[in-house]
Amino acid sequence: MPVDTPRWGRAAADRLAAAQRAAGRAKRRSNNRRHRRETVAARHRKIANQRKDFHHKQARELVGRYELLVVEDLKIANMLGRAKPVPTRISRGSF
Repeated sequence: MPVDTPRWGRAAADRLAAAQRAAGRAKRRSNNRRHRRETVAARHRKIANQRKDFHHKQARELVGRYELLVVEDLKIANMLGRAKPVPTRISRGSF
């Protein structure tokens, strides 16, 4: 089942970046900087909530669609590497 990438992700990232730039320009220890930091925190919170909601909706759709769900804990880092070459018995040191 292909899952489309949520469209809100890029827009939310752009809004967060703009809020962070604005907070960075504000004078330190000022009320304006405090308000802008709260805005950045709110943007982070909103993104976290959107992601949590998206994952919950996808999980609910899977549970409703399939009778049996299986989760496998794979070690992806181990799957990316290649096996070390084994030297041949004919000539030592060559592969």
